[in-house]
Amino acid sequence: MKKMTSTSQLQENQILRVYLKGYGYATLSILDVNMEFFSARGEKQFISRLQKGDRLEAYVWSEKFSAYEFDVEVLGTLDDELCIVFFKHSHDMRFSPQRKCLTANVELPFEFFIFEVANKQKFISLSQVEKLHGMIVKLSDREAWLSCQNELPLGKYVMGHLNLPNANIELIAKVERSSERDYYLKFIGLREREREKLLEFVFRAYRE
Repeated sequence: MKKMTSTSQLQENQILRVYLKGYGYATLSILDVNMEFFSARGEKQFISRLQKGDRLEAYVWSEKFSAYEFDVEVLGTLDDELCIVFFKHSHDMRFSPQRKCLTANVELPFEFFIFEVANKQKFISLSQVEKLHGMIVKLSDREAWLSCQNELPLGKYVMGHLNLPNANIELIAKVERSSERDYYLKFIGLREREREKLLEFVFRAYRE
């Protein structure tokens, strides 16, 4: 697939993720793209903060976890009920093979249990299931840091439910490393719909 080099190649309904210094991250939905500018719709709280000349860091996800990163300049806004922002085109889109991973500091109770892969066919052993409790203190759409009083064996897997204001998400993760009682969990097999819910929560939680 031919790589994009200009925002004039964006498509309607694509999701644009932007960062405004002093506010944090927000998501926008692209409404229209023409040769002069492009427009997008977002939440009123964010759109009302924008002024003509503001420069935002932006990126658009591509296929297979890749992304395009670029800067955009605000031309103007309609911050009434329409909540629309107009951007000057950027002709310096940079392709990145890895999506930017946003991490928010949080305090989310997490009930889970430990299991292991029994063999190469990936049968899992759930014998002697013991429910454990911890607190997720950092969260992204790919990983989490879990604070837990129990000792978790590295290389094993955990499964549990994460209750967010916008969703209840079942998480399966591998325990990859630890720092004192904080454990790094790498998510396994997270569906795209659930990943979007995590990102939505992270965007809301991430504020300077």
